Amino acid sequence: MLPGWGFGPGVWDPVRAALPARLSTLALSPFAREAGHALAAAHAQAGAVRDTDARVCGLVAAWLDALRAQAGGAEPVGLVGWSLGGLLAIEWARRHPDEVAALVLVATTPLFVQSPGWNCAMPRADFVAFEQIARTRMETAFTRLCALCALGGPDPAALARRLRALGCRETAPGALAAGLEVLGAADLRAVAAPAQPAALLHGDLAAVVPCAAAEHWADRLRVTHIARLPDAGHAVPLAHATRVSDAIIALSGA
Repeated sequence: MLPGWGFGPGVWDPVRAALPARLSTLALSPFAREAGHALAAAHAQAGAVRDTDARVCGLVAAWLDALRAQAGGAEPVGLVGWSLGGLLAIEWARRHPDEVAALVLVATTPLFVQSPGWNCAMPRADFVAFEQIARTRMETAFTRLCALCALGGPDPAALARRLRALGCRETAPGALAAGLEVLGAADLRAVAAPAQPAALLHGDLAAVVPCAAAEHWADRLRVTHIARLPDAGHAVPLAHATRVSDAIIALSGA
């Protein structure tokens, strides 16, 4: 299980609690420990690389190598990714298809920032402003993200507080900034789609990733289960944990 930007593995606790005991789960921590340090180191080394696509490709490759080591399994796994974690899950499945049996993509998108021909994303000016805040006030930026994630969900103020409490602890220095670069520049619209079966869940009221982005994935992936949640924002793993667990169970055949 892969969380979104800035979050720790605890964001998956409600989903894991809703799953049957016979399903073994592991929530990964992309911004701490070995994975966080690997991402930060790759980001520092990529400073001289001017080509954005090449930079992001190198960052994702180093990041995934560390996450794969963190997973540590010899058997193919099902990957569950929320937001940026879903983008990582897609890349993991594409680059290492023998390691991935299935995908559950929660409120994710092939491109998080608007560009020509792609309006179902955050306006670039808003992302740039967020990135500028994060450079000097990372905690403020994360608090703003939590508020956005909570919009559209039940009791947004309480949900935002829960999200803030689930921020990644012991974040590797530089990892969040590197993750923001991936978030702002990665574009999977034109890449080859992974071959694994996939389930998609998306909140109709999401402020971070509009639901129209999920339709792009639905057209290209081997979708076996898709759920548009009419009463959900972006924080689907917390607000609709049972819907996510149902999708995992359906796809796993458990």
